[in-house]
Amino acid sequence: MPNFTVTCDGNAGTASGTCSCSGSCSGVTGFNTAAFRDMVYGRGSTSCTDATSPYFAGMCDIFPRVVQANADVRVVYAQTGLGYAGRCGGPVPTITVSLRNLPFQFFFLGGFLGTASINMPGLQTTVSGEDLSSSAPGTSC
Repeated sequence: MPNFTVTCDGNAGTASGTCSCSGSCSGVTGFNTAAFRDMVYGRGSTSCTDATSPYFAGMCDIFPRVVQANADVRVVYAQTGLGYAGRCGGPVPTITVSLRNLPFQFFFLGGFLGTASINMPGLQTTVSGEDLSSSAPGTSC
């Protein structure tokens, strides 16, 4: 599998953004607004706190301030060579999702510090692409 890194940046409050590629990226056509909206609001939803099950929950169902503060959401797909030997599809990408420019509100401590909020450092989580399936992989190639 060729070496690549695809970085997609979006604004959670507007569901718009851009994607860029470094390396050998085939099939990258740009920012996918529908996929981004599914990630932020949940599958088939356009608002927060309306998920009918954890399977359909989006980022803002868990933490509504992602949308309220228009946090920058970044998704990076990178070829790292991970995967198991003999995997039919070859190596899988590593996916990192991060939040940036999200102010932290000090509700009680803010009065003592003289500040209502401060910007938090970037928060991120990373997972191997083969961990994203909700069902067991097939055995035939």
